[in-house]
Amino acid sequence: MPSEIYNKEEFSKIAAQRSIEDAERRPAQLEELTKRTMEARRALFAALEGIGHVVDTFEPASDKYVKTLRDFNSSAVLELKNGMRAFEDVRKFFLADEHVEEVRRLKEFVELCERLKALKDSGFLDAMADTILKLS
Repeated sequence: MPSEIYNKEEFSKIAAQRSIEDAERRPAQLEELTKRTMEARRALFAALEGIGHVVDTFEPASDKYVKTLRDFNSSAVLELKNGMRAFEDVRKFFLADEHVEEVRRLKEFVELCERLKALKDSGFLDAMADTILKLS
């Protein structure tokens, strides 16, 4: 910064000159600012116009999507409830007294199937079938 010392009259002249220079620059600055403001305004209105179309298109579609999601949610909840009911039935079966009896019966059935398979593998069942057919 210059270390010049100005008297009051010189300072007033310099201040007046700078004020005049600033005033001369202001219209150009204001014109540029106005131009940029109008461009921003046009861009904003164009964007709003585009958004209006999107909103008008989206609103009916969103109702359809909400209904679809609600239907899916209801179906999922119903299926889960049915699955849980089936699990509850299985749980009750395993906790019930008849579970022991049913396991015993299943074991007997598996053993019977294994004996039949052994008889078939040995050829005994085929021989029995042939004998029965000859006797009939």
